[in-house]
Amino acid sequence: MATINNSITRLGIMDVADSIIADAVCGANQAHLILGPPGTAKTSIGQYIADSLTRIMGTDYQLVFLDMQTLDPADLAIPMPDPESKTFAYWFNEVFGFTPDQPVVLLIDEYSKPQNPASQNAVHQLFSKDKKTGCRRLLSMMLHPDSVIIGTGNLGTDGVGDMVKSHTRNKVTMHYVRNPYPDEWLPWAFENNINPIVQGWVKQTPLCFASYLDPDFGSLPEDIKSMVYNPDPKNPAREQGCVTARSLEFASNVFHAYFNAQAMGLRYTEQMLLADLQGVIGNQAARSMLVFKNFAMELPSAKQIMAGGAAYPTSIAAHIICSLNACVWITGAGYGLTAPETKLEVKNRIAGWFNYMMGGLAPDAQTMFVHSVKDAAEKAARKQETTVMSKLWELTVTTHEFQKWASVNGFKY
Repeated sequence: MATINNSITRLGIMDVADSIIADAVCGANQAHLILGPPGTAKTSIGQYIADSLTRIMGTDYQLVFLDMQTLDPADLAIPMPDPESKTFAYWFNEVFGFTPDQPVVLLIDEYSKPQNPASQNAVHQLFSKDKKTGCRRLLSMMLHPDSVIIGTGNLGTDGVGDMVKSHTRNKVTMHYVRNPYPDEWLPWAFENNINPIVQGWVKQTPLCFASYLDPDFGSLPEDIKSMVYNPDPKNPAREQGCVTARSLEFASNVFHAYFNAQAMGLRYTEQMLLADLQGVIGNQAARSMLVFKNFAMELPSAKQIMAGGAAYPTSIAAHIICSLNACVWITGAGYGLTAPETKLEVKNRIAGWFNYMMGGLAPDAQTMFVHSVKDAAEKAARKQETTVMSKLWELTVTTHEFQKWASVNGFKY
């Protein structure tokens, strides 16, 4: 296995994405190669970059995705002979959406471990600019000069067959990605409807995002080390699922299915739930998350909270879940309530929640709710969304109950 170099600066995926955006906007327009552990959103960041450049540059950037695990050179284009000139030209596959008239964000996924080396050779030329035109070329097609080229792959130390040749490293900006920190992942989780059980478990188990690359990894508790991705051949959990940002999203889908099945009267036992969770995040994390779920199930419903006099959970874990649930039912349907139809109804729910919250919810759960709502509303507003979420913070700060809470807790807004 390759040697671990802990002197390399590893950034969060959003820091990498924003640096690529700045590079493109400022005109440097280097080619990029993002390397990092499995499940750190290296692939999914492409759409964020394309959307951001479209907004900033005022030009529509199309995301083009090439999967090097399945790509054959013939999938890109086929040579068509011209009898008169006795030459041939490439006819490109329209599925990919290549066009010289529109800038693209071209994401070459798993560049560092192609199934067919010829495919890697075919796209390698994209990492260099044509000396005459300053554009990047794919076979015979010149891409738009503002196009952005991004390759992705795992680290050599991840033990999954990745290798980047030295001459390639000298043609691109290398970006090394780390696992997210909980305080980076949780706002994203709230925005993307990750099940509150999963969010609460991450809040309670922040070391779930530890990495075998961390200098102190060897001193971590054994239950944590068995949850995370660790390519060490001696790792007994190596063949199981593990906790990553990606697998936590899968775990959220499992919980959504479980609770929906319960509501619909479908058979989905707790043993089945455990088996499905083990399949996505491994045995240790699955059992830990199931224990957390059972603690959290002592929650009052939204309907009980709005009616007044609802009891408070006994565990801190349940307090956190209760707070995360409120982030959902204040603006949407669920937990015994239908979706609000007016802004006034949303404000009434905010007021009812703050009355309940101030009556005995754990301080950490209270602060988590306020920051989650503020962050989500600000991000929705920055995206110029016209949803209730984009106005949620404005609606919150204008309620008497919030202002009372802010005064008591010294919260400035």
